[in-house]
Amino acid sequence: MAANVGTGTTISWSTSNPQLEILSITSGDASVPVIDVTHMGSTTSRAKITGDLRDEGDFTVEAHLDNIQMDLVYSSLGTSQTCTITLPLGSTDTSNATVSGTAAITSVNWSLPLEDKQLCNYTGTWLGVVTWADATT
Repeated sequence: MAANVGTGTTISWSTSNPQLEILSITSGDASVPVIDVTHMGSTTSRAKITGDLRDEGDFTVEAHLDNIQMDLVYSSLGTSQTCTITLPLGSTDTSNATVSGTAAITSVNWSLPLEDKQLCNYTGTWLGVVTWADATT
């Protein structure tokens, strides 16, 4: 297995699907709860177990600010829709790996710096099970 670059990664939304120039997509932490089961008879350390239900977490998209496309991002804020992130082909891949599931855009921000490129960021939150489809070689 070789390291790959993220160039060529795409993200699509089933309803709004803003066509932004993506700079990066960063995954948040998927997690399961840690439950403290320590009791009065515990003698050496706390006892813990993991919960059964996974929280798939969220992801952040950084892109060039597009005055027209930002309306699609804002108008879909809080709307549940299918999201698919398609990873670029690796050097030996014949099909792309994908990450998909039901998600919603849950926050949006933007910056307009002096004499620099305008940026926008939005956070997508996975609302249920996330499906990973591996690339094929």
